[in-house]
Amino acid sequence: MSISARLPNESPPAGERTPGVNDPGERERLMADFSIVYNGRHYEYDIYRYDHLADAVNYARLQRSKPSRDDEVRSMPSRERIEDPDESQRALMATLAITFQDGIYRLGAFRYDRLADAVTYARLQLQSPGPIRV
Repeated sequence: MSISARLPNESPPAGERTPGVNDPGERERLMADFSIVYNGRHYEYDIYRYDHLADAVNYARLQRSKPSRDDEVRSMPSRERIEDPDESQRALMATLAITFQDGIYRLGAFRYDRLADAVTYARLQLQSPGPIRV
């Protein structure tokens, strides 16, 4: 099948229309609703190309039924910016055998996002005669 060059806003031939959608107004509505464009050769949705409008619409519907990437990002707590410990914090860390590497505080096998948590646990270990069990 040969496809002649058409302008992006021109309707494709009847054989390329979405099955059951013979009304050009309905075709245009679907394309507008789902941000689908026709470049004269393919229907484009997001970064994908489709030969048939029905395929593009179906994929767009599927994507809309899932949480968006923005929704996923918003639902996760934002990561705190962890600053390198200053000189006085490093001195305290040295007395408690706490290290800092790649934004993580470490005390033995344990990892902490916050220095205060590592210090609290280290002090509990010093006060306790045996290992602390959780």
